[in-house]
Amino acid sequence: MPQAVALCFLVARPYVGRFWRSPGRNAWQFARRTASMLPMLHRPAGGADFRLGMHAALASIHHHARRVPPVLLLSPAAMTPPPGVDQVICFDPQMAEPAARCNFAIGGLAAYFKLALYRLEGWKRIVYIDCDTLALADLSELWDLRRFADDPIYATRETAEMGPWQDALGSFNAGVMVVNAPMLDARVYAEMLALMRAGKTYDGGDQGILNAFLAEHRAQYPAGELPPEYNVFVNPSIEARWPRIRERAKLLHFVGLTKPWERDYARYCPYGREFKPRWDDAARWMIPERIEAAACSTSA
Repeated sequence: MPQAVALCFLVARPYVGRFWRSPGRNAWQFARRTASMLPMLHRPAGGADFRLGMHAALASIHHHARRVPPVLLLSPAAMTPPPGVDQVICFDPQMAEPAARCNFAIGGLAAYFKLALYRLEGWKRIVYIDCDTLALADLSELWDLRRFADDPIYATRETAEMGPWQDALGSFNAGVMVVNAPMLDARVYAEMLALMRAGKTYDGGDQGILNAFLAEHRAQYPAGELPPEYNVFVNPSIEARWPRIRERAKLLHFVGLTKPWERDYARYCPYGREFKPRWDDAARWMIPERIEAAACSTSA
């Protein structure tokens, strides 16, 4: 019998594996992204930072929601579940080794680790949320099985107003997703790995794979539109957008290379100064040690 709903995060360190051994194959992707990497070269990236992000994201969700489903953590390394996490689900990082393309700017082959999400069979729904997010309101509608139930997957489509990376314009953003049972299937996972091996990804990562899969299987796996208030980008466009969306915004998404838990966030992201104190507050909130099964209101 399928379980009901889980909330899922991913924490992983940057991973290159053997990908660097094919410099000719990957030179174009590397050159294209090098310019955007330059601000990051003075400090190492690491999974520990994203654990800070997950703590704040999860704390903010608990702060606003009366009930939260069990929390899963995808990780390529075994670990004791951190506070607020019910189960750590490990996966083999070598699943990304056959990738034909790699985005060096966002963790190398770790950009594909989110594909492990689609192997989580046995659930009616997985609500996936990136660690660089912050809840501003109750997100319970995302794990209410009476909502967002008509299509296999729901995500926010990136628009020009959101100020996305140009190649992502019109695609579904993979930072916040409602993934229903039809997409939680080993066959879906296998097909996505095949797309990864073929290099059919505009961004050298999982978001490009997801959109390529949805484009090729739109009849069998139609995607629903998640309201934009569930994925509000904090990027240079936020200054113009915020006065219009602040009343209905439910989830901030700190997109880009510099994250709110980094000391120089205000230097590189002046547009985010209004939102950084909100993240700091959430980072100080306590997360419950355990989440009771009865806390999920979507058992039916």
